[in-house]
Amino acid sequence: RDRLQGWVQERLHRTLQLAVRTVPYYRRTLGPHASRFTDYVDRLDLSELPFISKDTVRLHGAELRTDSAVRASVVRTSGTTGTPAEFLVDQPSQILQFASLWRVLNWAGYSFGDRFVDIRRNPSQASVIKRDRRMNSLVIPVFHFRRENVPLYLEHLRRFNPVLIKSYPSAIDLLCRWLSELGLEYRPPGVLTCAETLFDHQRAVIRDVLQCSLYDFYNHNERAGLISTCERGTYHIHEEYSWIELVGEQGQTGPDG
Repeated sequence: RDRLQGWVQERLHRTLQLAVRTVPYYRRTLGPHASRFTDYVDRLDLSELPFISKDTVRLHGAELRTDSAVRASVVRTSGTTGTPAEFLVDQPSQILQFASLWRVLNWAGYSFGDRFVDIRRNPSQASVIKRDRRMNSLVIPVFHFRRENVPLYLEHLRRFNPVLIKSYPSAIDLLCRWLSELGLEYRPPGVLTCAETLFDHQRAVIRDVLQCSLYDFYNHNERAGLISTCERGTYHIHEEYSWIELVGEQGQTGPDG
């Protein structure tokens, strides 16, 4: 625990210094706090630093770009909490994202190269079930989810024999309800839900119908945080991924936010 905290503090201090040194917006807003960075990081308390919002990014996007010559790609948010936003993401961040998500999958019993089913939004929004050989996955497009297609879904699932189903909670909950209504059974080794809140009633239905291990994780395109469950069902903040502050209803930071 001490080693992890020390590593987090080192990364956090380096990130703050880099922001002030290379990003015009942070040079202006965080610059006045620079002399106290060490104190903030030692206490792991950034509450005195100003917040930014998606509106900040929209209004000051150019000023939030680093002075350094960095190759970056544009990442767009889905807009589930409001209006979609755009961010620039560099290659090291993409690598960290990929590695971190593999660890989440490993916790859920998945190893690199295993077969898994992806019941989510697919970029093409195609209505057909597709095999993604690059990821060794089977993609069932959620935007075309239909009760009358359940026998077809089961045929593909049984033939593909995945070690894990990755899905929106609402989608796998709906599939479980259809299976129950139709008197059909399917028992995958595990389910990993993502991208939405996993509610208690959904958790109960999934476990009752599929009778398998259930995991959940939360992440977003802004690369601001990663939280996932272990085999005990406990949620863990992945601290090496980013520093997360929990904010209470009155705006205070602390463990009960």
